[in-house]
Amino acid sequence: MSHAPAQTAHGQGMPVTALDILQTTVRLTVGERAEPRPGQVALTALASNAMNVRGHAAAVAPTGSGKSYSLGAPAFERAALWGERVMISTESLTLQKQIFEKDFPRLAEATLQLTGEEVTFAVVKGTSNYIDPRKLTSTAALITGLDDGIRKTKDWQEALFRAKPTPEIMAALDGADFEALRKLVMWCFIQYDDENLVGDRHSCPIKVSEAEWRLVSASSAEAAGEKDHYYVPKAILAKERASAADIVIVNHTLLAIQAAKGINIVLGNRTYGHFDHLLIDEAHALPAEVRKQGASVISGGVLMSLIYKVDKLAANAGRWKTAGEHLADALDRELRQFLGGPTQKKVEKDDDPLGVVGVMLTSWVKDAQKLLKPAAESTNVRTMLDGKRTVQRCDELLEAIASCSKFRAGDARWVEVPEAPAGASRRSWAAANASPVNVAQKLLNNLYTIDRLTDEGAGADDETAPDADDVINLGVVAVSATLPEGFVHQAGLRTAVVEYASPFEDAYAGSCLFIPNGVPHMMALTTPGYSGRRKFDTAQHQKWAAEMARRLIEANGGSALLLAASARSGKFYVEQLRRQFPGLHIFSQWDGPTATSTVDDWKADPSSVLVGTRSLMTGLDAPGNTNSLVILDRIPRSPSNAQDDARAEDMISRGVDKFNAERFVYAGDAALLEAQAVGRLIRAAADRGMAAVLDPRLLKYKRSQFPGYAEATRQTYMKPLSAFGVKLSDEDTALGWLRARRGAPVAA
Repeated sequence: MSHAPAQTAHGQGMPVTALDILQTTVRLTVGERAEPRPGQVALTALASNAMNVRGHAAAVAPTGSGKSYSLGAPAFERAALWGERVMISTESLTLQKQIFEKDFPRLAEATLQLTGEEVTFAVVKGTSNYIDPRKLTSTAALITGLDDGIRKTKDWQEALFRAKPTPEIMAALDGADFEALRKLVMWCFIQYDDENLVGDRHSCPIKVSEAEWRLVSASSAEAAGEKDHYYVPKAILAKERASAADIVIVNHTLLAIQAAKGINIVLGNRTYGHFDHLLIDEAHALPAEVRKQGASVISGGVLMSLIYKVDKLAANAGRWKTAGEHLADALDRELRQFLGGPTQKKVEKDDDPLGVVGVMLTSWVKDAQKLLKPAAESTNVRTMLDGKRTVQRCDELLEAIASCSKFRAGDARWVEVPEAPAGASRRSWAAANASPVNVAQKLLNNLYTIDRLTDEGAGADDETAPDADDVINLGVVAVSATLPEGFVHQAGLRTAVVEYASPFEDAYAGSCLFIPNGVPHMMALTTPGYSGRRKFDTAQHQKWAAEMARRLIEANGGSALLLAASARSGKFYVEQLRRQFPGLHIFSQWDGPTATSTVDDWKADPSSVLVGTRSLMTGLDAPGNTNSLVILDRIPRSPSNAQDDARAEDMISRGVDKFNAERFVYAGDAALLEAQAVGRLIRAAADRGMAAVLDPRLLKYKRSQFPGYAEATRQTYMKPLSAFGVKLSDEDTALGWLRARRGAPVAA
């Protein structure tokens, strides 16, 4: 497109701005007299100013603020008027879908009206999110007994319709459901009949589990290339659309891989081309995702898993297998000797927890790669794909050996014996771990500043090592409904956080916060401690919280979301509630093929209850009476662990005292999750209800009345709860409030 910065709005001679695009978008969405909210206007101006100077901005914009329009308007301005390209990232695929299908089309329409320029946008996801043609036809051939040659979709579907689940086929499906897989494969062929169909998991209407999806999708290591199949892979088509788009929508996982590993997955990638700005929605989650993607682990169990895969694929692997089994035992002994008794221990700078076993491991893994070469080059598609995937596992294992055995600045290393799941019969292997701690520099160096792409020496397949003409700074804007204390330091941003008021202040004012008073329940929640003082007991709390939740749910007539700090407690609550409410649907995140399908079932039944843990504390959106009671059993603080201890030590090394460093890390992370959890209650202006946090330690007590939190920690946890207009601590009053609300007319 042609770009002219002097474009004018409505022919009035005034240059078009991001605020003009925002206002027109709001009017197209709501009505011709509608105006953007004040917070939307302020956030749009903040983002636009940062992009104008290629600087940084960070903001807290609560739910309902219209963040997508506020971020999108300046992005469309830069694309339409200045010819600049913008990348926007989200944590969840749900928000990604909303932006692509709902918000950005409106912004594009407004931009076209104002400037006459058609701004294009596209979505890019990880390769495994798309159906892979080679995996698809291989799986179809397995199910039908046909070869995987060229056939019309009609012929494949007829053969699939006749297919029967023989014992041989079921064994090869490795746990996948035959009927669900057959429906999925039929749908996949329809996707390849039209290159405009996306063909990704999020657009698939069939409820399938990971077991079915992995049989039609591929990792980056095994994915088909453009010339490898008679169908052009959907992942490649998605990349082509993104390379031509003005604005590209990605998710945090792709950014985190780039930041953690220093590989140009998206930014600075020759396939996608040059970008000028990076906008980060749901920004609170990005630093943790970088730590996750940069993490490595090695254990005897990891070795045994590799042995299983290689033994199935490689000929003459007997001696290698025996050597690997001995190495797994030797590694376990070495790690347990390093531990010396505790179940977790930090690895100091000069230590190598792998010892002499590490050298032998490296040689053994390289031997595995040699054994796998025939499989990875096989003419049998299934064998070749398994071979490539297992070679990639070898590469990852070599990186894990290097990360765990040698000190790297900015990384934490530790050895632990993970707690075995209840009832598990498998061996518990000691594991060496490594993970980035302070990721600010990785984000700053690998995302916020990039090499400008040039055409010199450019190869068609050169994606990760572009030629550099010079280094440029991107305009970076990070926004979330909640941001933890010290976020800008964690995220490597050179700015301060700006906080905007919630547009749902009236909804919060009319809603209730219930924190039970601990004094009447002292004996039920505590056990004897030191010097005659009692201490809070999480095991006893679980039983007490189950009964308290039952009474609240009964008073509310269902319509609840119960969030547990641990999976063990969550499963206990499900068991208890199903026994106590046989006529009420009690859904849980452990039901069904996917969490998404379970949430959809919960939303479809307004009186039902959904129980889950941390995965449901974020990204869940159910306005209205379906979710008029949110129960959080206790503050979801992580137990002490080596990675978070290392984060605290990093802060101490920069001058923060020990208490505040640990509060910043442990309490700060927990408060962020807490804010996300109680934020599930108010999702629209008409929403009203109760958030019940069943953690009496949050209240302030006189000495020895009840074992509460330290005051600074308590204040950290209370901050996300401050917006509620009604605050109760008496159980009977809280139950009465719920019953009264049920009897009152529901606002339209």
